[in-house]
Amino acid sequence: LNGCQPWTRHFSHPLCLHIVHEPPPLWEVPSTCNNFTAKVFKAGLQKNPDRRASAQKLRRRTSKALRAVGGLSPSSIKSTCQRLYGSQKHSSSVP
Repeated sequence: LNGCQPWTRHFSHPLCLHIVHEPPPLWEVPSTCNNFTAKVFKAGLQKNPDRRASAQKLRRRTSKALRAVGGLSPSSIKSTCQRLYGSQKHSSSVP
């Protein structure tokens, strides 16, 4: 929130080594994640720059992923929130 990367004051070297040498945390992508969305994550987190998708390809894949899940229209956001929160009626959590 402050515009700085976390832990850089005290741990910058170990953090850089971790980022460079460890695989991206793709296991954190939920199994219920749309396949097109998961592909955007994988393409953008590819460590080898020669194999990483270009910004143009990422934009196309992101557009395809958004179309697959209904985009970002108010109705799609509301239906997603309703699926996530079920029958809970919290006016502050559902747009």
